[in-house]
Amino acid sequence: MEISELAYHKSSTWYEEERQDEQWTLVLVSYGKCVYWVEERKYVLEKGQLLLIPKNVPLLWEKCPYHDA
Repeated sequence: MEISELAYHKSSTWYEEERQDEQWTLVLVSYGKCVYWVEERKYVLEKGQLLLIPKNVPLLWEKCPYHDA
């Protein structure tokens, strides 16, 4: 396994990604809560939780602004 990119997102707006890449995505929630929709399935993540998203899978996510702490 190789880490090819690291991103930090701090926003309460929606993000949608139509991904056409060869890499899987590992999400680690470092604070608060966020919601991910991966292949039409909803995942509510809290601080300390992980989500592994397969390559080439479209996703939609949003940080829950009322759960900042």
